[in-house]
Amino acid sequence: MESKRCEELFAITEYLTQFNTASHDGSMALYLNELNVGNYSELILTLVGELLPQHCSILRLKETVAETVLESNEIIQYKWFMLAVAALHLYSQINYTGPSVDGFIGRMAAAGDWLDDKDNNGIEMLSLDGCSAYRLAKLVPLLLLADAILDNLRLEFLPCYWWRLRCLMLHQRLLDNPSPTLKELSLQCVNRLQPNTFPSAVAVLLHIECSYCLEMFYEPRLATQHYQKAMSLSGLEVNLSSSLGKRTKFQQTDVPQLFVKVSRTVELPSDYCQFGHSLPTSALPFSHKLEDDTVLDSVSFSNPVADPCNLYPVDICLISLHCHRLLRSQSTSSLTDSQLLVYHAFLVSLRSSVWPVRFASLVSRSRLEADSSRRTQRSLDQLTYLVDLVSKATDTPLPVSKATVAHRIDLFFSTDFPSSWSLQRRLASVLVSLGLSASALGLYRRLQLWADSVRCLQRLGRLSEAVELLTALPETPELLCLLGDCTGNRDDEYQRAWALSGRRLVRAQTALGVLRYKQRRLTEAATALSESLTVNSLQLGAWMHLGCASLMSDAPGAATRAFRRAVAIEPDSADAWSNLSAAFLQTRQKHRALAALREALRCGYEDWRLWENYRLVAVETGALYEAVHAVHRLLDIRREKSLDVEVLKVIVGETLKRRKEAAMGAEPNNGVVPVSPTGVVPESPTGAVSVPSGDSVNVSEDDLDNFDETYGVYDRLFTSVAAKFDWSRFDLKLKELMGRITSEVTHIPLVWELYGDLYGSGLTGELVDDEKAFSFYQKAYRLRSQERGAATDPDKLKDLAKQALRLADIAVTVTDLKPSSGKSLLYSNKLAINSLISNCKNSPGNMAEFLEELDTKLALVSEKLNSIS
Repeated sequence: MESKRCEELFAITEYLTQFNTASHDGSMALYLNELNVGNYSELILTLVGELLPQHCSILRLKETVAETVLESNEIIQYKWFMLAVAALHLYSQINYTGPSVDGFIGRMAAAGDWLDDKDNNGIEMLSLDGCSAYRLAKLVPLLLLADAILDNLRLEFLPCYWWRLRCLMLHQRLLDNPSPTLKELSLQCVNRLQPNTFPSAVAVLLHIECSYCLEMFYEPRLATQHYQKAMSLSGLEVNLSSSLGKRTKFQQTDVPQLFVKVSRTVELPSDYCQFGHSLPTSALPFSHKLEDDTVLDSVSFSNPVADPCNLYPVDICLISLHCHRLLRSQSTSSLTDSQLLVYHAFLVSLRSSVWPVRFASLVSRSRLEADSSRRTQRSLDQLTYLVDLVSKATDTPLPVSKATVAHRIDLFFSTDFPSSWSLQRRLASVLVSLGLSASALGLYRRLQLWADSVRCLQRLGRLSEAVELLTALPETPELLCLLGDCTGNRDDEYQRAWALSGRRLVRAQTALGVLRYKQRRLTEAATALSESLTVNSLQLGAWMHLGCASLMSDAPGAATRAFRRAVAIEPDSADAWSNLSAAFLQTRQKHRALAALREALRCGYEDWRLWENYRLVAVETGALYEAVHAVHRLLDIRREKSLDVEVLKVIVGETLKRRKEAAMGAEPNNGVVPVSPTGVVPESPTGAVSVPSGDSVNVSEDDLDNFDETYGVYDRLFTSVAAKFDWSRFDLKLKELMGRITSEVTHIPLVWELYGDLYGSGLTGELVDDEKAFSFYQKAYRLRSQERGAATDPDKLKDLAKQALRLADIAVTVTDLKPSSGKSLLYSNKLAINSLISNCKNSPGNMAEFLEELDTKLALVSEKLNSIS
């Protein structure tokens, strides 16, 4: 059965029937055929000549299209829709998948001059919410045309909303920052779409694209929901497993190696495999071999790994989304990178695949391999080949992809496909990592990526040349900001950029706010940052700096609001969660601070500073299990350096207190601050402090009120902490911790004393516990007796006397329980007391009271020894 193009969603049978019925001349079928074969330019020429007035400038394009579309009947509106789809396809082909289209603008001259945008008016029209559009994007009027059409169509036709969503995503990828306006429009499209009205394969694709879109606009919870629905519909289970194998050429022993295990849990409908094109390897982008003298190109498994279940084009896109989510949901680490490399190696190794997925996987693999000394060369060669592939025919003898234009664009919107300029930017970054900064600089200049050019010149130590470069260029708000970064007179440059942009370039005000924050002009910093966030609230860095400025200005309420917005934008930012915790602590919301630190640790599990904060806040809130876990993690990370004896003292003291209450028959207090159902500490202040100065930030109170429910971190923590505390189980966990500490840190007397306190101070009447307590106290006594001045300093002698008297009591107790075990304890204690009495007599201080007690205790110990001799 011939595969259907998923991209032309309106070509589903019921819609195709509707088109052909509505079209009297049968032209609709011809137009559909042009789309299916990838002949977008010819279709655009035909439809523009038929639908758009001949003389139409780009400045009037949106208004002209709106007027014409609104006056059209239903048949003509379907043609407008097909023109929008063809325009988006051609724009994507030229700026993303390639190849370029020669002579298209010349052939369009007869139809109007709106496509020939020599003055970059289209770029200015697409710049939105203070975000600048990339100035070298090609055929931008096509994107404007599609946007104008899809915004004005009156068809109650679900694919219209889908293509509107795709148009908005392409628009966002053109901008340098997320746009709140585009986010709002995209959410409207997502809410209007109904996946259950499409065939299952198409519904999976819809969920995939919605997930990418929502991730782009910082909506991770909604993105996760669409991802999970896509996985459920496809029935795929994608996991990592391991098998014995070799990674290097000289490896003698097989060791466990990761591989991707894919299985399916549901039976698919018959039409699931009909959507999309799965191409053979010869038609896919070429994968460079790893020509290293040590590392193998791929893992050599001792036993062949089982082939995955039948993977259809939709499934391959879903696995690619799985990789993307793994990258976004976990903190950057070598472990995460190694897992991602396994996934991308799997996608690249498929015998048949989808062209955009193969391309995107090769780009991602090159990004991950750029930092590996043995794989950097392959990363460079692969990126060079891919850049040539989408821009022009490669001059190298490598195989050229034989895929048609239609194959390249097939399922393009269901992948995280890079634009041609971002791909070349990635290539330049690899050149910089190899030390080829001069070559990278030439590439940056050709792409007009001036910020990267300045950084490259700074890396080469040519700062004056960077200033000359920016000064020689035509003055624009963006270049003024870069000039401010390079020169000492940055304040004036940023203000000029802000004024020149009509108070819309958020980069200028954000940079000005950061500068004033560094200068500790906190009120002015808050003003500038608030003004920037009023224009565009999707700025993580601006919210972070505003929160820090508010904290330092003693405005913790404003800081809390700022950091809450920061973690809403980027839930995987450990710094944002940590700063939110600091803001909660300033408002005495300790339980929320603990919950925020828990989320910070999810993102920065190896950061010892986060664990130290977590340990302290856990002790403050009475979350002792959490405190013990934090001490364990700090020992894992920093060993002895992380040990805080005062924290241990508090934990042990709290445990002994609860034990005493239980022994007296009292109801133990769980040691937690009472919390309300919403998780707010009762004595904490209510309401938020406003931003110190400047215009108010456009923040929805509903967003802040629903924040806890959205992320669910607070309720989970309060439920676990406020539950009935099992002190007997905790006692065992604490003893386990003290055992670990004393095995690694043996020279701190107080640690041994705390360990002895946990065993009832040696007076429990249990032989094993009392013997252990005596051993721990004895080690503490020996360590204290070896300290400088222990034999002469009166204060230290008094401490030693107390320790010796306690040891004598324990020795007597053990002797009463088991004379044979107590005899050695009595002997060692008698020697210690005799030595201590001699030192006390020679001490310059008044030791008469302790001498009398020591003499009495020595007599008791001697009597016990005589009685068992």
